[in-house]
Amino acid sequence: MTGPSFPFIAADRTRAAEACGLGVTTLDAAVKSSELTAHYVGDKPIFRAVDLDEWIRSLPTGSSARG
Repeated sequence: MTGPSFPFIAADRTRAAEACGLGVTTLDAAVKSSELTAHYVGDKPIFRAVDLDEWIRSLPTGSSARG
């Protein structure tokens, strides 16, 4: 397995969501459900590239994932 393919070590929620091609509400939901780890600087969540990569890899694949 290779390292994350994001051009950053960590990002705020807007940049992290954009890098994943998702909305911030999707990231927020993943954090709330403990599927994704957010780290905090004060009250500002930041996301490590490695955590985003692991979370994306854990998502379902294939046509059965689309319901």
